[in-house]
Amino acid sequence: MKLISPFFVWPFLFALNIQAEEKFRPYMLDHQYDGCPTNSHCTKEYGVANNAWRKIISQKSSKHAANSIANEQIKTKGLPWNIWATNEIKNAPLSASWDSPCLRHRPSETNPQTYQASVIVKNSNSLVSLPGAIAEIALAKFTHEEALFIIPRGEVPAYMDNRGMVFLMEEGGNYYALKSKLSGEIELTTFLSQAPAPIEAQCPEDLKEHFIKKRDNLKNLYSEYFCKNIWNIDSKTYITTVFGWSCL
Repeated sequence: MKLISPFFVWPFLFALNIQAEEKFRPYMLDHQYDGCPTNSHCTKEYGVANNAWRKIISQKSSKHAANSIANEQIKTKGLPWNIWATNEIKNAPLSASWDSPCLRHRPSETNPQTYQASVIVKNSNSLVSLPGAIAEIALAKFTHEEALFIIPRGEVPAYMDNRGMVFLMEEGGNYYALKSKLSGEIELTTFLSQAPAPIEAQCPEDLKEHFIKKRDNLKNLYSEYFCKNIWNIDSKTYITTVFGWSCL
């Protein structure tokens, strides 16, 4: 009787174990890691954090209780925040990035490639120092001064106050009101449906010029600029705000 060497059996068992661990799951049709966007460069850590956020948003508890749970999650773990990015964002442990559909964002001799991305953040101001991150911004013209807000990529606020902008966000069919404050603080809040909706506005030249200067080193990011009048629930007036536009 021929004996089988244990040095032969061990690699075979190890291979079987690897196969068992890599058993196919439905989410693998989209990405290797659960919670990661389709066709993205995405870390496992981002997928875990993204799924945790989705679970909180899908809870059917009262709106006040749901907001409290979500805000605690933001303070301790963070939430997914959509941004623009350069290739360097792929080094961030809590990030997902994918190709932008905009032709102007493709790499050229003078400009690096610009990606769409999502990162996990606790405070929007942290994006300023995150290598590879390009935060979306909005510049609002108050009576005596201008205010720069960091906002989620591609979003326009439903309304604002003197401290922040409120966005109506959607995740898996569930809607929530996200407030981005001038201080960088992010929180979920109760949506004020009675607030007048944003309306189209003519961009004041000085406001547009100031916005462009703040993006002077990112000449391929936007193709156009547009303004909206956003209702301020504190002053009970519309505030003209300029945004960047890249492509459809």
